[in-house]
Amino acid sequence: MRSSGGTFAPILNVPSSPVDVAGVVPALQALDDSLIAEVVAAVESEGGRISCRLGCTACCFQLVPVTEMEARFLNRTVDSLPLDQGQAVRVRAAEAHRLLEAAGLMPEMGRIDQLSRTDVESLAIRYFRMQVPCPFLDGASCLIYEQRPLACREYLVTSAPERCERFGEETVERVPLPISLISHLTRNGRIGFELLVLALQRSDHPAGREELLPGAVHLKRLLEDERRMAGGGSPR
Repeated sequence: MRSSGGTFAPILNVPSSPVDVAGVVPALQALDDSLIAEVVAAVESEGGRISCRLGCTACCFQLVPVTEMEARFLNRTVDSLPLDQGQAVRVRAAEAHRLLEAAGLMPEMGRIDQLSRTDVESLAIRYFRMQVPCPFLDGASCLIYEQRPLACREYLVTSAPERCERFGEETVERVPLPISLISHLTRNGRIGFELLVLALQRSDHPAGREELLPGAVHLKRLLEDERRMAGGGSPR
């Protein structure tokens, strides 16, 4: 894989035993972290500064898309938490679902992948104004920060934190990424996605007849299009 700075070949820990595709999510997260670290270093070398800090929680009230494999992984992550923490996450998810149903947002949220970009932006603003917290928000920090979704990892800004608190009213200066894994994975509907706040309404997403394969095989299939694109193909 090639990034803006040249050849990029991080070493990833991938399950060697047969797993479903959710089993390679930690490897995708590690890859995303490596890509993002390179971008952050470039921003800082030019005198910029990432504004995101512990305690900045405005983005925890935004719509967060997750791939189907991430949804399954996150549900398993909840099940692996201490019982009281896992139950608290499920309770917060159920309360969020109730509030969104009462506000009439559920029909649109349930078909988010079918909405136009304009409609998604409108829905995102309405959702943010409701101030429904992410079920993983525990006080002023993320309960699963190390396992947070790709979309959360890739949301970096250089503008003042106060702008994030006025989402939809202020222009937020996001850091552009030469490669976005969440965009790649969901491009052209090749992998389905849903919203994190709805993905936790069931204990796990069934694997169905999904083939169990060595992690490296899953990872190769997920990234092969990205490698072609990074090697000189058309940008998204």
